[in-house]
Amino acid sequence: ELGADDGRTAKLLTRAGMGWCQGRTCGFAVRALAAPDGEAPPDRRPLACPVPLATLARAARSEDV
Repeated sequence: ELGADDGRTAKLLTRAGMGWCQGRTCGFAVRALAAPDGEAPPDRRPLACPVPLATLARAARSEDV
């Protein structure tokens, strides 16, 4: 009804996932409700890993060459 087509938008519009569990309890339900009809809710976002600044600096220098 509110136009939420993903979990993040539903969270911003409804405060879902902002309780003491931070969405661990209702997260799947919110994703399922926000998914298009007949589609499975999307998987969780992939984990990110930190990248050292030195690695980014080396990559930038190699692009300048």
